[in-house]
Amino acid sequence: MRRGVHIGVNMLAQQLPAGMQRGLHRFTALLGLGLMVVVAWGTAALMPEQLDELLPTLPLSVGWLLVPVFVGTVHSALHLLRIVVAGPAADAGLSAE
Repeated sequence: MRRGVHIGVNMLAQQLPAGMQRGLHRFTALLGLGLMVVVAWGTAALMPEQLDELLPTLPLSVGWLLVPVFVGTVHSALHLLRIVVAGPAADAGLSAE
């Protein structure tokens, strides 16, 4: 994927000083981290309950469909945790005021 092709609405954030931009970036990463933890937790709790239920068209447990959701949310949570702890990457598009 090419960098910088994501559309972002950041007109307000660009008006803030660089320090506040970094703080806002960390805060939104913290909110995203919280969401990913909730979804991963819920998915992990739901998987065992769904393992004995088969899909109507395939001989596959419904619980296996939740594995990619769990892996994706854990991966996202780790990425967001890095942003919360270390701050945004140097090329995160923050204005240098």
